[in-house]
Formats: sequence, structure tokens, C-alpha cells
Amino acid sequence: SVSSLKVNGSFAQVVIVNSTNKSLGLKAKLTANEKVPGFSLTHKLNAGTLEISINYPSNNWVSHSGELELTVPRGISVDIINSSGYVDLNSISDLKLTALTTSGKIKLIDSKGDYALRSTSGDITIQKCVGALTVTSSSGKIIMNNTEGPLNLTNLSGDISIIQHQGTIVTESTSGKQTL
Repeated sequence: SVSSLKVNGSFAQVVIVNSTNKSLGLKAKLTANEKVPGFSLTHKLNAGTLEISINYPSNNWVSHSGELELTVPRGISVDIINSSGYVDLNSISDLKLTALTTSGKIKLIDSKGDYALRSTSGDITIQKCVGALTVTSSSGKIIMNNTEGPLNLTNLSGDISIIQHQGTIVTESTSGKQTL
């Protein structure tokens, strides 16, 4: 009954892979170097939207890390917000996906579909992808290799590098170097 997925993270790596059936799966691990209350993983289902959230204490920070691996059926809409954690998208297809990080890196490898990726200062790397890509960064690098489809890239002060692309390219930057 899930038609869309929202992931609200902070420090954990979020990994999305396609499901081999119509099931949605989650494997998760959160760790901290001290036992501190407030770290938790919650979920709620509302009108077909499954929302998964990583909760953490607003004070009393300790060293912490985590990983969420989500197995997602084709055709689902996925929205990821992950401030300092990485987003790893590998061999996915037929998803409408948006990913936003503040300082975390985003990797999209060997995938097909329409993706909107945004990071303030984390690097965004895309390899072997087919589909419409909208990629935005303020200062992180945007690195693309072997892509196909319409590209719309914006990077204010970070570099843009595109190697082997088939399709239209629209790029915009203020002070970053563009290599095509």
C-alpha cells in the first residue's frame, strides 16, 4: 500500500536499491560511542506515504554513525533529506527520486530514471545513468560520466565536470569551473 517514501536523516548513509519483488524493505543500524537517550528510528504510514525518520538528541552530542538500506519497488516516488549523511543510489530504475543533503555526498551509479539531486557543499557523482537529471550544488563538485538524457546543472562556486554525455545540457555557475 506504499506509493511514496520519505526519508528524513541526518548523519547516516542512506542506500537505495531496487526490490526484486513488490516489497519495500529496510535494514538499519545506528551507533554511538556512548549510550545517550534520543537516538531512534521511527516510521509512520499515512495515505500511502511511508515516512522514515532518524531522530537524535539536540544536545549531548556524541560520536555517532548509521546506515539505512532501503529496498524499494519500481514505480515508487522517493524523497530523501539527509543533512550530513551520504546518499548512495546504485543500479536503481523506474523511481521518481529527489535527494537533498547539506554536506553529505550523493552518488548515483548505473541507474535509469528521473532524478533531482541537491547538495549544499557535498560532492555529487553520477556515472552510467540514463534519464532526466536536475543537479544543484552551492560549492560541492558535480562530476558526471557516461550519461544520457536532458541535464540541468547549477553550481554556484563548485566545479562541474561532464565526460561522455548524449542529450541536451544546460549548465549555470557563478565562479565554478565548467569542463565539458
